[in-house]
Amino acid sequence: MIKRTIHAQISEAQRELQMRKEVYGRQVAMRKMRKAEADELINLQENIIATLEWCRDNRDLCVEFERSRKEQADG
Repeated sequence: MIKRTIHAQISEAQRELQMRKEVYGRQVAMRKMRKAEADELINLQENIIATLEWCRDNRDLCVEFERSRKEQADG
């Protein structure tokens, strides 16, 4: 597996969000998807972005958590 930077992951998640908004909008207009379902899936993608942004903004906490987790597993 190729590791990608957090910035690349956020960028891709944002691109996916825009694509979902366009595709789901068309699906709702054609009555192939309920608006509530589209809204829920868009909200889920927005939450993914928020989580990634939190991880980016709190990198030191994430690194320390992972270090602690590994020490407990080894210990």
